Amino acid sequence: MEYLEDCLNDIDRFCKDAVSLHRRAQQRLEGHDANLFLHFSSTLRGKLQQLKHKVECYDKRAELLKEKVEELRSAFEAEKPNLEEDGIAAIEAQLKSYDDYLSTGGKIRKKIDAFPAQCESLIPTITAIEESVKEFNEYVQKERARRRKDKEDHTGGSHDEEDGLQEEIAAFYASTSSSWQSFSVPVYEEGTTSINKKNKRILEQFRTLGKKKLLELLLPEGKECPDNTEAYSSPLFSAGTSANPVQIGFLGEYSLRYFHSYHKTETGDTIPYSNARGLEVEYLLHGKKSDYENLSAQVASLLAFREAMNFIHIMSSTEKGKPLSNLS
Repeated sequence: MEYLEDCLNDIDRFCKDAVSLHRRAQQRLEGHDANLFLHFSSTLRGKLQQLKHKVECYDKRAELLKEKVEELRSAFEAEKPNLEEDGIAAIEAQLKSYDDYLSTGGKIRKKIDAFPAQCESLIPTITAIEESVKEFNEYVQKERARRRKDKEDHTGGSHDEEDGLQEEIAAFYASTSSSWQSFSVPVYEEGTTSINKKNKRILEQFRTLGKKKLLELLLPEGKECPDNTEAYSSPLFSAGTSANPVQIGFLGEYSLRYFHSYHKTETGDTIPYSNARGLEVEYLLHGKKSDYENLSAQVASLLAFREAMNFIHIMSSTEKGKPLSNLS
């Protein structure tokens, strides 16, 4: 992925260099400077060849990366049941953003893939103008040499070696300058930082998603994962209730004191009177049939709450919300 990003930066740089060289060559034509024009035009041809080669490298690496992203997409699809809707939407948007760079029909790649053909068509045009300038420059040198010789052979005469020649030079360079301006070089003008280090880390994390459940990824080191064996029947009531807030508070306090939960350390003081080791509090909250499912549901709920709070914080901060406004 780093190589692909480097290719994007090179493509952007080559295009900008080509625009600059095209402009500077134009200025040399307007100044009737054949030698400097040929210097900039030949450098431009070389830059277009470099651009063609870099696009080929980009395409090869994009195909490899596209395969890897598809693998990550498959892993993500397998993990969807363990993720909240907001998290799913964020990951889907992240994966989709790479389509522009990797898919042959994507906006960025489609634009980049058009550059080699454009370069191929420009190089003969540039070469033809160069040959025309070389031939005219040789003609002017020979004509001046001939006129100097005629002046020397006719001493005392009124022969002017520049007589009429400057008009001819001006007409040629005006015509050639018009031909040079008639074509444009490749222009990228797209962002080069959409694939950044943060996104790379996110994609790398997707690899482990296919191997571990979300709960397993978030468990503290050394903590055993709860059993996935069904230990509970369907709940007779739901913790999501419209009861009086005070009553809900009493229910919560009673549950934490007398029922077992994941965060209780198993000592003589914390084991409930029933001597239960199951995740009773999590069961009351989510009503799943196993400790594993109940704790997974709790983790997902906490993550969703944290994502919402983070989003509110970002949007309420002018400084932190500015990048989001720029993206939209």
